[in-house]
Amino acid sequence: MVVTLVVLGYILWNQLQVRIVRSSMLLPVVLLLLGAANLTQYTARHPFSSSDIAILAASLLLLAIGLGAARAYTVRLWRDGDKIFRQGSYVTVLLWLVGTALHIGVESLAHGAATTDLLYLGLTLVTQRMVLSVRASRLEH
Repeated sequence: MVVTLVVLGYILWNQLQVRIVRSSMLLPVVLLLLGAANLTQYTARHPFSSSDIAILAASLLLLAIGLGAARAYTVRLWRDGDKIFRQGSYVTVLLWLVGTALHIGVESLAHGAATTDLLYLGLTLVTQRMVLSVRASRLEH
């Protein structure tokens, strides 16, 4: 849980900074890989029931992907010269906090013991960056 809070804190801080839009997926992919490894280790010792799997899958699909896409539209994009910049808003941060809290709540219902937190953060960040990239590409033309 400490790692999740540190990663989330970094993401939230980064969301509010003015940055050049880049298509780098390094952080999200690292989070996805660490989350998948964590989940694999946990389920080797504590197998999930089919209802646990359904609950976690719904959380990852609806909360991670759905809120990741929605959050991307709360990020301000603008062109300055030949570069496109982005900066999240307080609504962006609020959606991060709400989505993460909901996922943690859902995860506890599925007896997940914080096994999918990093997977959730990686998936929702990938989604947000993909939608932002599409939005930014529209500004390039």
